[in-house]
Amino acid sequence: MSTATSNLDSSEYLPIHVNTLGACECVDVKLFLQDSETQKLSVYRNGASRLESGERQWLMEQGDGMLYVARSDYRGFQHLLRKSLASLLKDDSASVDLRLATLSEVARDAIAAAFSSGDVEQVIKQGRALVHQCAVLLSQGEYLPAELIAALHHDDSPHTHATNTAFLCILLAKEFGITRLGDLRQIGLGGLLHDLGKRDVSTHVLTRPESPTPGDYDQIKRHTHGVYHQLCHRSDITYGQLMMVYQHHERFEGGGYPVGCPAVDVHPWARICTVIDAFDSLISDRPYRQRMSLSNAGDIMKRAREIIFDPEILECWLTTIKHS
Repeated sequence: MSTATSNLDSSEYLPIHVNTLGACECVDVKLFLQDSETQKLSVYRNGASRLESGERQWLMEQGDGMLYVARSDYRGFQHLLRKSLASLLKDDSASVDLRLATLSEVARDAIAAAFSSGDVEQVIKQGRALVHQCAVLLSQGEYLPAELIAALHHDDSPHTHATNTAFLCILLAKEFGITRLGDLRQIGLGGLLHDLGKRDVSTHVLTRPESPTPGDYDQIKRHTHGVYHQLCHRSDITYGQLMMVYQHHERFEGGGYPVGCPAVDVHPWARICTVIDAFDSLISDRPYRQRMSLSNAGDIMKRAREIIFDPEILECWLTTIKHS
């Protein structure tokens, strides 16, 4: 392995999940590996044929399941993934972790572009297609929850959180007994849209390296209002999806926001979103802290059972991740 070439903070490199490298016949980009101690990158491969399952598994065991590519190579890599995605999702011989990782990588990039456009119509259009693919894949029942969680990125970007929330809401809804494909698609899109109102929150507030101040929190709490009013007149957004956007910060015992209503008045889909929104935030990096392990996140959420979270939905989720 070569001498380290860059700090991970450098904007010149972007992470890709190692399992996506099984989707392409030829990965014609230079790949970099993170040193877990120095937090620097070194060349892993100078472009090669696809990485087979044994090598991908070894890489997963070395760290967080990520390799890195130069920012200048990322668009080409995405092009290869998108070309292979449709056939890969239909290929029953392909492993579920390979299909999930590739779908997650493509979805995250597509949602990032849609978010950057500032066009709600584009976000909904892209989101609807991607959550449909996720719902179909997860409804087949040939996966372990760990495979989906491991396929996701865990950085602090809004598009990553939106993508993760969409995919994990579908998973929790299915585990909770919602099996109709149309409902799973709607829940996934609601999860994708749930924090769209944070586009109107100051970037300074969202990226502050300390915990939010009371003033920050007041500004953050407004994010549920704006996007609700943007979506409530649309005929293609259901009541359940609107409530995921509007009510995902309500608390089981009451006292949440924006209304402070008790659980009986909170839509079940919004209660699913409350669990997943918190969980993904805990297991992902934030400007003021590093990501937590699944077990630590679960322990924190247990302490808020019947305070913030619906106990039945939370128990279903904790059981799901325990099996992971």
